[in-house]
Amino acid sequence: NHGIFVERNGTVWIAGNGAQDGQVLKFTRDGKFIKQFGFGWANASSTDTWAFRQPAKIFVDEPNKEAYIADLEAIGNDLED
Repeated sequence: NHGIFVERNGTVWIAGNGAQDGQVLKFTRDGKFIKQFGFGWANASSTDTWAFRQPAKIFVDEPNKEAYIADLEAIGNDLED
C-alpha cells in the first residue's frame, strides 16, 4: 500500500510519489475530492513545513483525527485533519 491509506469510513488518502511531487490528496469513498495537503510541484526539503518530498507512506490515527506522512526526506509531518 505504498502511499495509500483507507479509513474505516472509506475515506481514501493518496500520496503523490513522482519525482517532483509533494502532495497528499484525500477523497470520499465515492471519489469526491475532499482536501489537498502540499503541492504537486513542491519538491520540498527536510525543513519545509508546507509540503512533502515524494510522500511514500500514510497512517491515519482515526480516533485522534491525525495523519502521519513519511516522505523521501524521512520527515513524518503531522497533519490535523
